[in-house]
Amino acid sequence: MKRGQGCRIWDVDGNEYIDYVNNYGPLIMGHNHPKVLEAVRQQVEDLWLGAPSEIEIRLAEKVQEFFPNAERILFCPTGAEACMKAVRTYRATTGKDKIAMFDGAFHGASDSLFFSQGIPKDLLSKINLMPFNDPESVERLVKANKNELAAVIVEPTIGNMGHQPAKREFYKALREMTEENDVPLIFDEIVDGFRIAPGGAQERFGVKADMVTLGKILGGGFPLAAFASSKETMNVWSIRKSSSLDIVGPLAPHPGTYNDFKVSMAAGLSTLNQLTPSVYKHLEKIGGDLRSGLEKACSDLGIKAQVTGIGSIFHLQFTDEPIVNADSSRRANKLLYRIFELSMLNKGINLGKSHSSFLSEPMTESEIKRTLKAAEETLAAMKPMIKDIAPALLTGL
Repeated sequence: MKRGQGCRIWDVDGNEYIDYVNNYGPLIMGHNHPKVLEAVRQQVEDLWLGAPSEIEIRLAEKVQEFFPNAERILFCPTGAEACMKAVRTYRATTGKDKIAMFDGAFHGASDSLFFSQGIPKDLLSKINLMPFNDPESVERLVKANKNELAAVIVEPTIGNMGHQPAKREFYKALREMTEENDVPLIFDEIVDGFRIAPGGAQERFGVKADMVTLGKILGGGFPLAAFASSKETMNVWSIRKSSSLDIVGPLAPHPGTYNDFKVSMAAGLSTLNQLTPSVYKHLEKIGGDLRSGLEKACSDLGIKAQVTGIGSIFHLQFTDEPIVNADSSRRANKLLYRIFELSMLNKGINLGKSHSSFLSEPMTESEIKRTLKAAEETLAAMKPMIKDIAPALLTGL
């Protein structure tokens, strides 16, 4: 790709696409938004990084408008670092080593929260996996391991299962059981924060976590993330003054050359300033229209599929079973989605690559109608392939 403007991008050959990737979420206001661009230009002329400045304070105060329980905020360049340091915070404050997370979740590729070759086995042994959307299993694991658990971390809507929300009672039960067992709860809102509601999943589902990690929209399309919690919790990162010496907290200081990259902060602040109630109402409307339109297209064509997502996020999964956890999403036919995604690309619709897709504010009913027309044509053309590859996904056979 070569250029982006609004809800469209152009490739090096001059082909135009409606863009539903939006860098996997950050560009909620679309590409090259004039107000974001102006804020970036002004900041580049003023100061890039290297010293405290007003922009950090203004952005932190804006975040607190959306997330009132973010009493103290520390910035860093990436979501992976934010989640890693959120976990480190509670390992330091509790003196415990183990972390509980959910099967299929992605909290960045740090050694603390990722399964991969090259990560020492003793680190991997510190991670307990739980099934998403299953409060009984979570209760058993948390109770059995409460004396070793530093924290539970959750993606409120898991990207690897198409951002399909859990049952509402799951979030309430998760909050209650972590509080009852004195285990801190971290909401990884790198994606959900500012996207599914102004205050993210905590606002949408009515649950307050002990700590939140933020990213993507926070930087307005530039690298920026943060982790935030109460004053008491974040004090572990503080340098506190005494009469004669600086008393350094267990984790202080918070090093990182680009932790205070002012250009990202300017883009993020400009973006957050534009997220008005009318923007959310618009995104909720067209997101719902797109999901319901895809469901109707599949139903009319006799194709068994699940349309997942929430707010301005959507995904199409070729499976006849509801998406309730990572396992049910893994069983969806990935080859059929790849064929669907490539066919849509050929029709000028740029979808997430084996991933959910994201709407942006510049999109209108016109883009939604064009997308649904392309989807109907693509799905109709795919029926012979589906019959060969996964005949059980066609009705009437």
